[in-house]
Amino acid sequence: MTSIRTTLMVRLLAALSLLLALVFVALYFSVRQQLFASFDQSLLAKAEAIGGMAHQEPDGRINLEIASDTFLDFSRKERPEYFELRRADGAIIERSRSLIGTGLPTLNRRPTVDEFYQITLPDGRTGRAVLSPTTAEQETRAVEEVGQRPAVPIVVAVATDIQEITVHLRRLLTALVVCTIALVVGGAVLVTTIVRRGMKPLDQIASHAAALEPHRLTEPYPTTNLPRELMPIAAGFNGLMQRVAAVLERESRFTAHAAHELRTPLASVRANCEVALRWPEPADSQQTLSSILNTTVHMQSLASKLLQMAHARAGQVRAEPEPADISRLVKSTCEALEASSRSRSIKIDFDTPAPTVAWVDPTLAMAVIENLVSNAIAHAPAGSTVKLHCATEGIHVIFRCDNEAPALSQEDLEKVTEPFWTKSSSRSHGHRGLGMAIASEYCDLLGAGLSLKLPSPGNFRAQVNFPTQPDAIDLNLA
Repeated sequence: MTSIRTTLMVRLLAALSLLLALVFVALYFSVRQQLFASFDQSLLAKAEAIGGMAHQEPDGRINLEIASDTFLDFSRKERPEYFELRRADGAIIERSRSLIGTGLPTLNRRPTVDEFYQITLPDGRTGRAVLSPTTAEQETRAVEEVGQRPAVPIVVAVATDIQEITVHLRRLLTALVVCTIALVVGGAVLVTTIVRRGMKPLDQIASHAAALEPHRLTEPYPTTNLPRELMPIAAGFNGLMQRVAAVLERESRFTAHAAHELRTPLASVRANCEVALRWPEPADSQQTLSSILNTTVHMQSLASKLLQMAHARAGQVRAEPEPADISRLVKSTCEALEASSRSRSIKIDFDTPAPTVAWVDPTLAMAVIENLVSNAIAHAPAGSTVKLHCATEGIHVIFRCDNEAPALSQEDLEKVTEPFWTKSSSRSHGHRGLGMAIASEYCDLLGAGLSLKLPSPGNFRAQVNFPTQPDAIDLNLA
């Protein structure tokens, strides 16, 4: 599992190390270049000094007049320096005492400009040399005697070891390495501290979430001193906890209502069984069994609806859409509920229109229609009319179910789809407020919009917008 804290620290340390390495490499080579530039200037100055001491005799010979105390570095025994004075053709004119019995390796050509290069000195040391082209000055006496002659081109080569530069560069490199290690270690401590403090708000959110109890889900995480970047996370977390708390509260109410609804018929069954066992009169057994059967049928119906609701909420009900005629489904529902409507003297008014084909799961759509119509029959005043309407409008098939509901108010509409919600004055025996809740859940699965309203005082309307094609948008028409 990837850790944000570890990733940040590793990347920041890698970036810091790379930056330090680039800075120190640039610093090292810059100092190195400056040292060699200064060193080369010193070599060139010595070469120019030697070239300035070369004089051309009347006969064309080149003499080098060197003061004994001027070039002591070329005659010392330890770490001597070297020089050679050559003609353009390579002939040796003069060389330092440190080169007696040997020679100075130079370039096999006459340079036109000053050239610097690395060499191995005669004693094996690593050195640096310069080749400086120049001309010998003519003696005044020679000019007076024979006149001005063409200047003789000569080449001065001067070489010395680079031990001092090497020592300085080695010390510099050591210092840079030590500084790099120290800065990386210090940076690691600093980065770790900064990242830990920066991640502290996230740790606090995690601790708050871990400490939440079911009864404290609605306690929001404080966002007073929270960083701006974490505000959306905290807001989303608080919103999620509010929704979770609402779901848990709804499920708790659902469980409590389910237990309450099952308790009454179970008590009735138990009471009938106890009476039958205590007074086993043959004449009463038929009535007792009939009562138990009716209660059991009611419990079975209730259990079936509870199971439908639980499956829908758990996502275990899958819609398999296909073209289906909604008008035909409505007609079948009216036929199935004819006995129920007749028992309450409810008239169902449905004019069978032309086929209205929607893209739905027929089974779920049938369940929606049946629950809405059954709800209307159960809650409308006896002797009233339930009006059904079905028509294609745009990209939806509109199904409307209208019934009289004198007791319903505008505030009640928000509660109608809640499981087990009842308005005692308008609910008849055997109907416990599950039909509308199941219809709402199934509409969500079908992608159909369910809208509830009171078009006029005392009249209730449930409308479903079934899509006519797979990509139809739920307009949720009112």
